[in-house]
Amino acid sequence: MIKNPSFEEENSNNSGGLLGCLPILRYFFSLKSSKFRCDQLPKIPTSSSRSLLLLISSFISIAILTEGKALAQSVLDSIEECDILAAHPDDPQRMADGIADDQIVPRLAILACEDAIDFDSEEPRFAFQLGRALLAVGQQDEAFALFQTASGTDYAAAWAYLGDAHQFGLGTPVDGQQAYQAYQKALDLGFLAAEGQIAQLTFDGALYARPFVQLFFEGQYPRITGAVADPAAGAPSRNYVFSLVQTLLLECEPFLQPGNVPALYGFRYPANWTPSDDEPIEIAIETSVAEYDAAVFLRRHGCSGLIAQHMFDSFNRYLAQGSWED
Repeated sequence: MIKNPSFEEENSNNSGGLLGCLPILRYFFSLKSSKFRCDQLPKIPTSSSRSLLLLISSFISIAILTEGKALAQSVLDSIEECDILAAHPDDPQRMADGIADDQIVPRLAILACEDAIDFDSEEPRFAFQLGRALLAVGQQDEAFALFQTASGTDYAAAWAYLGDAHQFGLGTPVDGQQAYQAYQKALDLGFLAAEGQIAQLTFDGALYARPFVQLFFEGQYPRITGAVADPAAGAPSRNYVFSLVQTLLLECEPFLQPGNVPALYGFRYPANWTPSDDEPIEIAIETSVAEYDAAVFLRRHGCSGLIAQHMFDSFNRYLAQGSWED
């Protein structure tokens, strides 16, 4: 009976072949131990090259899985509780899935992010996330200061929140130009959600089916009055403006001054109005057109942004002067 050679014997006789201590095997074992030697492998019968290939494959698989597990653990170690509790979903530099503003649990997030800053005071991510948590409990001045700190290292999400602060007056006076510039900076740095905020601060009259939205935005009240006084188109135009304001009132907080509420109805139904004035189909059409334009405006500008507040002020100014009654 012929004795099968040992692993060492085949290794010495086939150092350049399949049965040698392959460099790739030595590499994977060296990941975990620099003291690995071929003679440490067990002596096994190798009746065929296929058996040895299976053995080597098993060693390599174990080495890869072990190294991958260690890498995963090191990545998870870099995630802090502050990330889990206060990261923003659109932050390109976040370390967790992120959470919406109204879903933040302030007390937990504040404690976690303060601890994170104590651990690493140079990390802008923690300053930004603590700012979000403080903003959730109304500490606007402190939040604004933290956003400024994080933005100093070009942290994209912090620039976006500085834009909000300047647009809505959170810890700083309202300043549309500063808000626009901050949003643009955030967008340039990769905070893509800032694109919507830039649109919110940009008025485009071409988006609307009728010119009245732009006329109110620009304060061109004589042109509005001329349109509603036109004998042919006056009634549909009055109904359009009335329906536009009414639709916005239904979606937003009441923005008309109390004295302008009856003025709005006086505008819609002037002294010479009769029920027959509303019979033409054009009246119903203008109601739907106004609702469409109101939806476009709200989707782009919302109820609380600078453009929205400017429009609401314009409605009040026009109704207060009552020029359509002259």
